[in-house]
Order: sequence, then C-alpha cells, then structure tokens
Amino acid sequence: MPLHACVLAHTNFNVSLQTARFIPLVQVKASVFVAYLRSVGLPISIAIIILYLLNNVASIGANLWLSDWSDDVVVENTVDEAQRDMRLGVYGALGLAQGE
Repeated sequence: MPLHACVLAHTNFNVSLQTARFIPLVQVKASVFVAYLRSVGLPISIAIIILYLLNNVASIGANLWLSDWSDDVVVENTVDEAQRDMRLGVYGALGLAQGE
C-alpha cells in the first residue's frame, strides 16, 4: 500500500515506519465530485479545473527554472546582475502564478 494512500495509525513517535500499522484512507466516489461540479455550475467548474492545471504548470515551471538557475556558471565569484535580476523576476512571477 503506497504511503500517500495511508495514514499512520500510531501516535507513538518511537515506532519506525517499518513496524507501524497503516489505515487506508477512505476513497471519495466519482459521483461525489460530479455532484459538487454540478452544484457550483459549469463555468465555475471549468474555471476551477483550468486554475488547478495552471497552478501545477507554474509549480513545475518554478522547479525547472530553479534547476536551470542553479546551473549558472559563476566566474571569479562575480554574478551577472542583469541575469540574476531576470531570473529572480521570472521566479517571482511563477510564484505569483501559484498564488504564493
């Protein structure tokens, strides 16, 4: 059973993960999601889905941007300020796009 689909049953923190018991989480039926989407209406449901996807795209983009930024070459302990400012601005914009 995958760890993300379980909750730890013990509150004793001295228990290792290998010996701890796990309780499966209750799965939500698709009909519950359909009922929710119908109750809020089609335009809001579409907006929720689009914003959720954009949030994930921005999150992935921020991770890739940081990865690329960390590969920048530093020559003689100097930093290209224009490059740094551009990278910081893009990273900030991606953070804003995530709502953070």
